[in-house]
Amino acid sequence: MKQVFFDSLSLEDAFQLLFNCLDSTAPGIPSEVIDVRNSIGRITAEAVFARYSSPFYHSSAMDGYAVRFADTFTASETSPSLLEIGYDAIYV
Repeated sequence: MKQVFFDSLSLEDAFQLLFNCLDSTAPGIPSEVIDVRNSIGRITAEAVFARYSSPFYHSSAMDGYAVRFADTFTASETSPSLLEIGYDAIYV
């Protein structure tokens, strides 16, 4: 069996090589400014941020406690698990 060894590249060099290959296959793809109503199915050329957050406060779909599955696996309505807040259960 033939042994093949490759030269190692740093992460930075690997990214540079990748970006150079991408630039050579699709050089100078222009970006354009369009109305948001015409943007369905399009890809942004840079990050897009809302001028105002909605809602304006930090919120989540669910609030509650994070627990380990193993600590609650045997729990039931008739035999609940006793968890210590701050140790077994953390508020999120």
